[in-house]
Amino acid sequence: MFTQMAENPEVLGALSKMAEFLQKNDYDMTVPVSRMTLFKLATNSEFRELARNAMTEMQKAGIDIKAEHAMELFTSPPDQPKGK
Repeated sequence: MFTQMAENPEVLGALSKMAEFLQKNDYDMTVPVSRMTLFKLATNSEFRELARNAMTEMQKAGIDIKAEHAMELFTSPPDQPKGK
């Protein structure tokens, strides 16, 4: 799935916009997202539109992403470098 995303500029652009929103609004994505943060994001109309656009671009690119997999992207900790 990540390879497919990396090969599609429209998907990367949509995901970049989501990341910019999160950074601009001081969301720390280096730690797993809490349920409260997920709730705040879900109730934010700008974030919902960005997420909707990202999902649309993924569908256009033939990337099959289910809701539970999308949540894993937000709730799983970032990959740790080897040796740490």
